[in-house]
Amino acid sequence: MTSSVTKLTTRLILSHSHAAITGTLGPIIVLLLVVLLIENELLRATDESASGRQREVLYIAITPLAFAFSLIIIVRFVDILRYGAVP
Repeated sequence: MTSSVTKLTTRLILSHSHAAITGTLGPIIVLLLVVLLIENELLRATDESASGRQREVLYIAITPLAFAFSLIIIVRFVDILRYGAVP
């Protein structure tokens, strides 16, 4: 199962251009990250003991999205430095 998922993911990534992948996944990742960060701040404002557990669960989702967001920004910046303005 893992082998077929890895092959499928590799084939999908190689069949599309970098601009197409980051152009579609980038906004989705950013939007989801913003929504989760807003939810985290709203939970922090409630000051309830139950919200502490919910915030821990949110951190599990926020951390990889923050890394993905950082990677997208770094790749876009490198593209701009290498090729000039991105269309």
